[in-house]
Amino acid sequence: MLELHRVRLYARSGQGGVSAVVILGADNACEVATRLDEPATTAVAVTPSLKADARLDVWRDGMRQEVDGTGLLAAAHVLLGRDGRGPIRFETGGRVIPVLREADGRLRYRATLSHEIVGHFDGAEVLSALGVPPMRVPGNMPFGLAATQRRILLVPIEDAATLGAIRPAFTRLAAWSAAHEQAPVLAYAPAHGEMGGADFIARLFDPLAGRTEETPGPEAVAALVGTLARRGLAGGLRPVAVAQGRFNAPVVALQARAELVVSETGAASRSGVKVWVGGEVRHFGFAAVDGFGISIKGAVSDLRLGA
Repeated sequence: MLELHRVRLYARSGQGGVSAVVILGADNACEVATRLDEPATTAVAVTPSLKADARLDVWRDGMRQEVDGTGLLAAAHVLLGRDGRGPIRFETGGRVIPVLREADGRLRYRATLSHEIVGHFDGAEVLSALGVPPMRVPGNMPFGLAATQRRILLVPIEDAATLGAIRPAFTRLAAWSAAHEQAPVLAYAPAHGEMGGADFIARLFDPLAGRTEETPGPEAVAALVGTLARRGLAGGLRPVAVAQGRFNAPVVALQARAELVVSETGAASRSGVKVWVGGEVRHFGFAAVDGFGISIKGAVSDLRLGA
């Protein structure tokens, strides 16, 4: 019997959020995921694994995707339920990632910033494609390529109003992304207490994924907060809230916290950044179905995810 669980992540005050459907018990998970007529919804297939408790695969808009924190947290929420503490370990992309439920009920997983930010690219070309004047880019905030699993271009913007007014030339932005390891662009600005007290507001443009703009997910937020921490702009373990700033869309918020880690190897030392990411999730019930008569209904239950 096939089970489909619908969750909505990172919503504030019950509005908006990122939709995910967790698929359990499907031998043909790929077919089920592509048959789900749910634009912009993350479909997470959970299958057996020899390396971990379960294997995760993700599809969006009928296309297979890299597994990011959205899929990890959605699957952990369904499998652990309210009372399971874990950790539960997921195999994805050749890695094994544990997700924990803390005593306060929150789920957490860790991302690692893989390298220092890379700034060797034509910044003027990117700003032109975004339609942002160079004088609107603050010089004291990171502008460059950062990565947890994949590279993401961080573009600082002076203020939230300028960020909200961005209307990119997506053909040009897609050409730039194709030349730089298919990196999406995360434009961000200080929120100054706006957007429900968020520290930063951000917009994610990913034209090569078939979507011109989407909600910044946990991996994008981890890359941003990890880079800010490395630059001394996000202090210690203090949670940093990042709100979505998509034009005419409900606000979506995630929290992250970061710490610098120094590992000693003989006479040498290396520094890295560990980031914990989370947000809010609402479970909208599940459906047990035969074949593809897919309908997901049920009562709503709430759970907090956070850093």
